[in-house]
Amino acid sequence: MKNCIAISCLAMLTGCTDFLGTDVTTTQPTQAQLARCRAEMYLQNNLVFQAHGMKLLGSGIDDQKWLKFSCEAADPAQIFQIDIVDVSLFRDGIKLSPAKDIPWWDVEGRNLFGGQTALPNARFMNVGIDATATGSVVYVTWSDT
Repeated sequence: MKNCIAISCLAMLTGCTDFLGTDVTTTQPTQAQLARCRAEMYLQNNLVFQAHGMKLLGSGIDDQKWLKFSCEAADPAQIFQIDIVDVSLFRDGIKLSPAKDIPWWDVEGRNLFGGQTALPNARFMNVGIDATATGSVVYVTWSDT
């Protein structure tokens, strides 16, 4: 009985218990998963990219996402919607946090161009861009707050 009361109180404090989603880690995201990342990370609608991996922690109150992709664009204004993502604040020397449980999230030791940006609806993301001979490899972590 005490456990039921505690769960009921927790449900009242959090508003509901329907927030629980799923956690996903993949090197082959579906088109629906990529469309969700494109929308929530404010990627340019016409950006052509190849995903290397995506991780979604959706089982808690606040979602978190990791996305690594390559594209031919090197200019952040060609990658992100600049009316939302202020790429003028990006700079060299960004260090993103490693994630030991994600093999493809290989940011450790990389000197990236990017930064942190606030997004609508109390969300934010960290961006790291690694220039390549043919474009860039982009690392994005996205979070609810």
